[in-house]
Amino acid sequence: MFFRPGLERDLKSLLINEATLDRQTSFGNIYKIEGVLVGPSAVSIQVATFWIVDSFSNETRFVTLLPN
Repeated sequence: MFFRPGLERDLKSLLINEATLDRQTSFGNIYKIEGVLVGPSAVSIQVATFWIVDSFSNETRFVTLLPN
Protein backbone atom coordinates (compact mmCIF):
# COMPACT_ATOMS: atom_id res chain seq x y z
CA MET A 1 0.00 0.00 0.00
CA PHE A 2 1.45 3.40 -0.98
CA PHE A 3 1.12 6.40 1.31
CA ARG A 4 2.82 9.77 1.11
CA PRO A 5 5.22 10.24 4.04
CA GLY A 6 3.20 11.02 7.16
CA LEU A 7 -0.20 10.09 5.70
CA GLU A 8 -0.51 6.93 7.80
CA ARG A 9 0.23 9.01 10.93
CA ASP A 10 -2.30 11.66 9.82
CA LEU A 11 -5.01 9.03 9.21
CA LYS A 12 -4.39 7.46 12.61
CA SER A 13 -4.70 10.91 14.23
CA LEU A 14 -8.34 10.96 13.09
CA LEU A 15 -9.06 7.90 15.23
CA ILE A 16 -9.58 10.13 18.27
CA ASN A 17 -12.78 11.43 16.61
CA GLU A 18 -16.12 9.67 17.06
CA ALA A 19 -16.74 6.66 14.85
CA THR A 20 -20.28 6.09 13.63
CA LEU A 21 -21.54 2.83 12.13
CA ASP A 22 -21.99 3.45 8.41
CA ARG A 23 -23.20 0.00 7.35
CA GLN A 24 -23.01 -3.69 8.12
CA THR A 25 -21.80 -6.22 5.56
CA SER A 26 -21.04 -9.92 5.60
CA PHE A 27 -17.35 -8.93 5.73
CA GLY A 28 -17.74 -6.75 8.82
CA ASN A 29 -19.00 -3.45 10.19
CA ILE A 30 -17.90 -0.32 8.36
CA TYR A 31 -17.40 2.83 10.42
CA LYS A 32 -17.13 6.45 9.31
CA ILE A 33 -14.77 8.90 11.01
CA GLU A 34 -14.78 12.54 9.95
CA GLY A 35 -12.03 15.06 10.50
CA VAL A 36 -9.57 17.50 8.99
CA LEU A 37 -6.28 16.63 7.31
CA VAL A 38 -3.60 19.25 6.72
CA GLY A 39 -1.37 18.82 3.69
CA PRO A 40 2.32 19.60 3.38
CA SER A 41 1.53 23.09 2.03
CA ALA A 42 -0.68 23.79 5.10
CA VAL A 43 -3.90 23.43 3.07
CA SER A 44 -6.59 21.72 5.14
CA ILE A 45 -9.42 19.54 3.86
CA GLN A 46 -12.48 18.09 5.55
CA VAL A 47 -12.52 14.32 5.02
CA ALA A 48 -14.57 11.26 5.82
CA THR A 49 -12.58 8.09 6.40
CA PHE A 50 -14.06 4.61 6.38
CA TRP A 51 -12.75 1.70 8.43
CA ILE A 52 -13.87 -1.92 8.59
CA VAL A 53 -13.79 -4.22 11.60
CA ASP A 54 -13.29 -7.56 9.88
CA SER A 55 -15.94 -10.07 10.97
CA PHE A 56 -13.49 -12.97 10.65
CA SER A 57 -10.28 -11.63 12.23
CA ASN A 58 -11.80 -8.78 14.29
CA GLU A 59 -9.01 -6.53 12.94
CA THR A 60 -9.67 -2.89 12.05
CA ARG A 61 -8.47 -1.77 8.61
CA PHE A 62 -8.57 1.49 6.69
CA VAL A 63 -10.87 1.27 3.63
CA THR A 64 -11.01 4.69 1.92
CA LEU A 65 -10.99 8.44 2.34
CA LEU A 66 -13.41 10.87 0.69
CA PRO A 67 -13.52 14.67 0.71
CA ASN A 68 -16.34 15.77 2.91
